[in-house]
Amino acid sequence: MKANPGGSGGRAGMRIGELSRVSGVSARALPYYEEQGLLVPERASNGYREYAEDAPVIVAQIQGMFSFGLNSETIRRYLPCARGSEPRLQMCADLRAHLQQRREELERHTAQLLAQRKVSRRVRQIPSGGLYEGLL
Repeated sequence: MKANPGGSGGRAGMRIGELSRVSGVSARALPYYEEQGLLVPERASNGYREYAEDAPVIVAQIQGMFSFGLNSETIRRYLPCARGSEPRLQMCADLRAHLQQRREELERHTAQLLAQRKVSRRVRQIPSGGLYEGLL
């Protein structure tokens, strides 16, 4: 069984509540990961989800990738770069390029926000009814 497309598989048997408790991720988030193709449990004969023993590590890897600001589609693409028995990413070339691009986007966005904050501070200093010529 594979817990995700890049997972190492392993024995199934952990149910959603146990995985939620062990991983610290809500039981509501886990079916979302399944829906997004990030985590693929098996189904028991009674229909319950059963996750592989490596599922807590995979969930931690998914969470780490979300914390980088990656969306589900991007995580699905690069989850195979997540390897090992701990939440780690092997820096494959495509992932490195994507993260570099994301960092550059964040830096541009940060610069825009800082510029807007600077204008906002100037506007706050204008007395009521005063004029601010820098807006136009």
